[in-house]
Amino acid sequence: MDPALEKFVRSMASSASPLNMTRIEAHSLARLLNRTLNVCTSTHIQQSTAALIKLVLPWTQGRAAVIDYVTSLSVATRLRAGDAVITEATTGSYELEGLTPAPADGAFKLPSSAQKRLHALYLLHNVLFALRALSPSQIPHTYESAKMQDIEEDLTAAINRLWLLSCTRSEVPVDTCGAEMMKLLDFYLNQNAIDHDLLTSLRTKALRANDREWQEALDEIAAMDDEKAARDQAAAAAATRWTLPDHHGAIEDPWHRLPAANGLHMRRQLGYPLRAAAFPRGGYTIPNGGQEADQELKRDVRTLVDDALRALRGPATAAEVQDIDPLGNIVHRDPARATRNPSGFSLEGVNNIREAESAARPSGYAGVSPLPPQEDPFRAPVGADVQRARQMAAAGGRGGRGGFPPRGGRGGLLAPSS
Repeated sequence: MDPALEKFVRSMASSASPLNMTRIEAHSLARLLNRTLNVCTSTHIQQSTAALIKLVLPWTQGRAAVIDYVTSLSVATRLRAGDAVITEATTGSYELEGLTPAPADGAFKLPSSAQKRLHALYLLHNVLFALRALSPSQIPHTYESAKMQDIEEDLTAAINRLWLLSCTRSEVPVDTCGAEMMKLLDFYLNQNAIDHDLLTSLRTKALRANDREWQEALDEIAAMDDEKAARDQAAAAAATRWTLPDHHGAIEDPWHRLPAANGLHMRRQLGYPLRAAAFPRGGYTIPNGGQEADQELKRDVRTLVDDALRALRGPATAAEVQDIDPLGNIVHRDPARATRNPSGFSLEGVNNIREAESAARPSGYAGVSPLPPQEDPFRAPVGADVQRARQMAAAGGRGGRGGFPPRGGRGGLLAPSS
């Protein structure tokens, strides 16, 4: 099967997908899309539009699969003239869907590569404006949990990509759709139908339709994909920025790589000295892990970050300082700023530590098993370099290849003259 087709069918018919589509239904939709891109009558456009609005658009995974497949068909289309013919399709694809073979030789007349890309653009254009034209009573119930803004943003981004592919000079002189592109641009202008920035971008691309090389267009699309991936990554990071982890550490880390706060917590809970075998795997469980941090914690984090940034900018000015406490902390004139020295201590914090440590507390390590040898980094097998370093240390760092030469020898201290 064609890789793009297989990816499309797998995405649409995935058991994890909310589309609830079988592989047979996914293949039927792929055939309809290929038929529309090949023939592109108003009937085909309307059939594809209705299918996409009803079956696909409410779900992010479905939109992404359709847009990716249609774009793949547009990119994969070979540059060719409008009178190109072939006798058989690429194996496992629907390349000839909707086309009729000639009676004489059985050959299929294909649309030009530019025409096929223009057909894809027409399809997504029609889907976008048909969706906008629906009245509230006409919108399917499957859209109740979908954000119309997200759907429109995905469609306009796809139109922008296909527009770029369509505004490309082909090696085949007749393979151009510049006039059709300008008509579509006039429609957007007259109807005030899309965002002004996007409209400006489309116009810029259209003006270069006769001199933009095919590879240049592919490079621009790759750059657009990189920018989108960066935006998505930043948005995902922002969405989970204040989400508390489940553990104070990574579940795969050994005890000696856990954040130091685990040791402080153990000392307060179980006593001192610490026992490595008592560390829970991945660090201590954080209360409310997986949930958003409360406002107090957010405020403390922001305060700490602000302090760090101020410290990086240089010493505090005299106008900012009210006093210096016995620990060397700057007491700021601004009461909203925290008072702590570079080690993180404050008088109040030191007093709290003393009170916590002075409280009578039985040891909590009863029943803790010894640390398994394989988890003790000091008992782990050592390499040849470590063994050699130990031998050198035992010898006082002298003698042997790579150690210090004996005194009086080459490179050492000169022997006194007699």
